[in-house]
Parts: sequence; structure tokens; C-alpha cells
Amino acid sequence: MRTSLRPLLAFLAVVAVLLAGAFGALPTPAASADPSTPTDAPADDATPRTDLPDPDVDRSQNITFGIGPAHAVPADQVVDGRPYLQYLSGPGGAVRDTIALINYGPKPITLTVYATDALQGTDGAFGLKAGDETPSDAGSWFKLRAPGSKKLVTRAEITVPARKGAAYGRVEVPLEARIPLDATPGDHVGGVIASLESIGKDAEGARIKFDQRIGLRTYFRLSGALTPEVTIENLKASYDWNAEVHGRDSVTVTYDVRNTGNVRMNAAQIVNLQRLLRDDVIVRPAPVEDLLPGTVISVRQTVNGNFSAGPVTPLVSLIPVPVDDTVPADRTPVQANVTVWAWQWIAVAIAIVLLLLLLGFGYWRHRRNRAKAVAVGTSGGTAGGRRRAVPARGKRLSKEPVAKPAQASQPVGRVVALALATFLVGTVTAHAPVAQADVSKPEGGKLFIEADHATGNPERAIIDGVWGHEGKDGKLGSYVSADLTDSSGKTTDASQAFWMKRFAITDFNSVAVAFVRTSKDGSSERPQVSKGQTAGEVFEWFTEFGVGTGLTGTGNPYTDQVAVVSTKAEFQAWVRAGKPEQVYDDKLVARDALVDGLPRSAAPRGKSIKNRWPANTEISLVVFQYDGFDENNVPLVSVAEDGKARAAWLTFRTVAGKDAPSVRTSAGYHVVSASPLPKKPSEVSDDPSAEVNGKGGSAPATQGASASPSDGATAADGEAEAAGANSSTAVIDKPASWDTLWTGSGWTWAIVGLLVLVGGLVGGTALLRGRAGQP
Repeated sequence: MRTSLRPLLAFLAVVAVLLAGAFGALPTPAASADPSTPTDAPADDATPRTDLPDPDVDRSQNITFGIGPAHAVPADQVVDGRPYLQYLSGPGGAVRDTIALINYGPKPITLTVYATDALQGTDGAFGLKAGDETPSDAGSWFKLRAPGSKKLVTRAEITVPARKGAAYGRVEVPLEARIPLDATPGDHVGGVIASLESIGKDAEGARIKFDQRIGLRTYFRLSGALTPEVTIENLKASYDWNAEVHGRDSVTVTYDVRNTGNVRMNAAQIVNLQRLLRDDVIVRPAPVEDLLPGTVISVRQTVNGNFSAGPVTPLVSLIPVPVDDTVPADRTPVQANVTVWAWQWIAVAIAIVLLLLLLGFGYWRHRRNRAKAVAVGTSGGTAGGRRRAVPARGKRLSKEPVAKPAQASQPVGRVVALALATFLVGTVTAHAPVAQADVSKPEGGKLFIEADHATGNPERAIIDGVWGHEGKDGKLGSYVSADLTDSSGKTTDASQAFWMKRFAITDFNSVAVAFVRTSKDGSSERPQVSKGQTAGEVFEWFTEFGVGTGLTGTGNPYTDQVAVVSTKAEFQAWVRAGKPEQVYDDKLVARDALVDGLPRSAAPRGKSIKNRWPANTEISLVVFQYDGFDENNVPLVSVAEDGKARAAWLTFRTVAGKDAPSVRTSAGYHVVSASPLPKKPSEVSDDPSAEVNGKGGSAPATQGASASPSDGATAADGEAEAAGANSSTAVIDKPASWDTLWTGSGWTWAIVGLLVLVGGLVGGTALLRGRAGQP
């Protein structure tokens, strides 16, 4: 038996050396989004922003003219403050408006003015058709009247006088749009263009023609049935294995998003990579913004990580939301999936080596057994190895002992050896360092405010800021965020999944923001709530933005409300008034945008966040989970197990703006304290952070902020005793062990299963052969 097991033991030694070299020396990084494509902000291979200027416009510093709405212009302004032209009408209707052409230069200029249709590229960039293309939609409805002319034309050459001192040269141009009777319901988008043509020379002295264009967007909403719909098309996925770095393979997902409805659409995006026997990898490409009806944009998302050898199924989800929040819409996710096979070639190579070794071992055994059989046959043996002497006639049979055949080696040793080999391989593989961190850090999940985009990194937290005007130059947006990092300070898919599970959500599209006056015991922040109650009924003030949504200013004092914060009474009055479109002037007063003269609104939807509260007032920004919307798209507050709102909050003190502090009384903020996301009661007892987030605990403050009461930051009293059958502390990001073998190396079970299969086949074959060889 010892002799027969030597080749097998040598074979096992080779396997152990191969596996130790493959797994023991190399760390396995956690799956993460491509560094060149961060999941929390637009990047090169995520969907780009759609609020870009017309790509045909020369954005050099040489443009010395402008265009803007001019229906009712204040005495000290040149335009009326509307960011674009927007109209509500119907087939056969007509609208009239006025635009202003402005000349900032010292010489008169002649501009070509005309209207055309909007277009949108596959990258999502907004543009307008070229001047020599004939419009067929909203651009074809417009006609204009040049100064001094009574005739309406589609295109006119208009001279704008030069600037005189501090007064810009200015000409008003009347517009008229007649909508065809066969125009379809929904949104129709175009633009009015002012074009300045000039002749210049290139570097070689050749004469070239310059066409500088500035466009003013026009939006029509025509009455009729509105269909807010988007679809996913051409979903594809590809797998790429990095031969240089173990564990850094990647999956690239590409797809098209098409607006199949008739209204402008936004859509949050989630790409969920479902891996065999492992946790899903969730990434969030930048949201689709302002997708025009009938247009298509292309999305490409690359995810680097450690993917198991086997099928990977990217599940793409879109949560469609109309740009106009007054349009009723079903926000059920639109989903599509595709499967791609991940082949890690080093694993395949090891499997081939194992197979070759096994075949070689079998061939060697076959040759050895055949040689033994030949040797026995040559010595006069018969089947079974017994030699039967036949005496010659007249002679007696010799009584010398007949040699007994060698007993077949028992298969038990082989089976035991293979079992030990399987254990060895599993141990080497499972305990391979994966260079990851614990996701369940005690101080994690805390709310904070950051600038520019949401990352979930608390190092970017702002203590003193200005709503919608963060940064030194005041051009960055404000984002409500939560600490989603692991204990190493990195935001990974595993850490995001952990904290979202803590909040009992699958993504942050079901989380909204409200405001209340700060309470000492958290009763205002986490009030008792009944199923079906809206945010307006539960909280003092509510908004239309949520976690990860940017609060951005426009830089124009006439439209710089940043965000509208409503009370229940204000919102209901606005609904009864027909949900009028409103803009806010430089005094932050709401005005009816579609009424001649922009009169002060009799039913403002709410107040700007910049003057919602008096200065030096403590307010709590409450992040709450919602279950859906009512008929007016107001979130329905989710009820926690204790009958209270499932919520966390951040407390700040209002700060008056430096510009017009008597008007902008709450334009700034100073963060006082912050609480972490609440947890489900079934997740407390096994949670390493239970002493902080559990019964009677309180979260430490971030950057000097004081802690919030545990009632708002955690589960309700008495929940700490609940055991965690669904505990979220099955930590993914730590060195693997036998307890976490299923989430360890992606090759573990493939190789262990192969060895078990081989062991079973060899052991079973040996057992059958051993029994067959017995007399």
C-alpha cells in the first residue's frame, strides 16, 4: 500500500504547491467600480450630465452677445429672469412671448435669429439642429417679428446697437408660436438661436467662416394623455481577465436607455452584478437626466473586482421619474439582465494541470498493472494468479507450497489520502489573505453634508456651508450623504450593501428628506406614524430631494432658490391652484412663470431653503424611508417596527447669507450633530456596533459634533434583546475562514469540488476493483 500511494502523495504535493503559489501570496481586492468611473459621480464610462450647452456654440471668450426671455423685464435688468421659455398649451393653440438680444461690445452687430428643434446625442448632451437643417417639431412652430416690421418670419437679420457706457445694446424681438392641430400630447423641445457670422483667418492665413451661436431653450407641454416611460435596449456584457494581477478581472456592461414616452424623463440607475455563490456587486452609474421623448442615450459601466469562475448576471434597473414632478408616474423599476461567463484562465490552467496529472497517474497505474499481469503470465500463472500443477502420468503431485497471489491494495488509504488533500487545498485557499476590511465599523452610517457629488466618504463632510453654493467660488452643490465607508475608510460595494441593509433598503431612491424643529428627545425627528401618512402630515416641512440628490444654485439671483421647502398647508394650496409653474425672484418671492408680467403667486408651493427659517435657528434635517407616493407625488412615510418613522437626522443651525442677510436668513448652515442610519431590531445582538447603535447607546459625533439621542439614531427601546436571524454581520470584507468560505476566493469551490469529484471517482473505482479481485 505504501508503494502504491507514493505517486498519489507526490501528486498531492504538486497540487498544494500550485495552490499555495496561486492564493497565498497575492491579495484579493474587493470588487469595486472602475477607479476611472466612480459610482457616486458622473465619469467617462458612466452617463454624462445632460445640462450641457449646445455643442455647436462657440464657448470661447470672444462671444460678446446674448439672448434671453424679455416678457416683463425689471427696470434694472436686461432680461426677465426666466432660465428658458416654457409653455403649457394644446394642439391648435398659440403663444406669444418676447426675447431680448443683448450686445456687450463697443460696436453694433448683426445677428441671425431663428428657431429650431432640439436634439440629444447618445452621450446625453443637449443640442440644437444646425442652421441649415429644417425643423420639424417645436422649432417649426415659431415665427418672429424684426423691429420695425409687421411681418412674421421664420428667420430674420437683426442689428443690435453697441454698448454705451454701462448700458448694453439691446433689442426686443416679439415671438409667436402656432401649434398644429395634429401635434401630439406631451413635451416638445426646441430653441431660439442668435447667430453671429464672421470671417477670420486660421494659423496659415486662410480665410475661414466663424458661426457663433447662443441658444435659448423652449419647452412646450401639450395637453392630452401623458406617458412617462423608459426602456432598456441592447443590453450586453463582456468579461475581461487581468493576467497580471490576480483578482482584478472586470465586467463591462453596456446598454441603451430610450425614452419611449412623451414627456422628459430622469432615471436613477443601478447595475447589480449577480455572482455564482457570492454576494452581488452593486454599482450606480450617474443618473439619466432630462432624456427627451424619443431619444436614446448609451451607458457603459465597467466594474473591477474578483469574480468567481462561472456565470455573472448583470441586472440593470432604472427607476423612472419625470422631470416635471407633477406628472403622475409609476416608479416601478424597469429591469433587464444578461449573462456573461467569467473564465479565470489561471483557474482553468490549474484544472488542466490537475487533469493531466490525473491522466498521467492513471496511465502509470495502467502500465504497472499490465506489467504485473505479463510477469505473472510469463511465470505460468493463470487468471487469479494461482498456479495449478498437473502431474505427469505415473507421478505424484509435488507437495511444495503454491505461492499465494499478492493481495490487492485496499482503496481505503487512497480515499483517506484524497480527503486529506481536499482539506489541505480548502485550507490553503480559504485562508488566503483578501486584503479587505470590516464593513461594520461602530461609527459608520452617520449622516453628513458634502459638496460637488455624493461619495459616502465622511472625510468630505462640511460643518459650515452655504446651501447650493459650496466651495471657495460658491459653484458646488450641497449633497446630503451618509458614511458608507468600511473600517479602512474606503467606500466599497460590500460596505454600501451593509449600510443599505441596515436601513432596510436596496438603494437610496426610496429615501427622502424633511425638516423639523430640533427636539431634545428625538420625538419630532422620529414621530409616531400610521401607515399611509404623507411626509407633509408627519413632518413640519418636506422637500422633493433625497439622499444623494444635489441642491444646486443657478448663479442667477432671479432663479436661485436652490430648493423649495413646503409645509402641508402651502403644498395643498398650491395643488388647489392647479400646480402653477413658479419661479423665484431676487427677493426669493414666488412668481407665476406662465402668466404675463410674472405676478406674485397667490399660492406658492413653499419657500426657498435660503429664507425658510430665521437665522440662528436649530433645525433637524430628517432622512426618512418611504413606501410610495400619494396622488400628488408626496412620499408616504415608512413605519418602523416600533410604530415610529424609520428615520435618521442631522441637526444644523441656520446662518444668514452674506448677501442680503435680511432676505436670505437661512442661506447657510452650521452642523451641530448627526445620527447614523437606524437598524432593524433583528440586527442588534450579533452586530459588532451594537454597543454604539443598540439600546441606550449613542453614536459619536463627526468632526466635533455632539451625539444625537439613541432613540433617533437606533432601533427602539427593547430591540437590543432581539436575536439576529437576518443579521447583517455576516462580514464579507475580512480574511476568509471556514465560516466565510462561500465569500472567500472565487476559485475555492471550483477546485475543491474538482478534487472531491476526482477523489470520489478514484476511490470508487479502486473500491470496485478491489472487490472484483476478491475470490
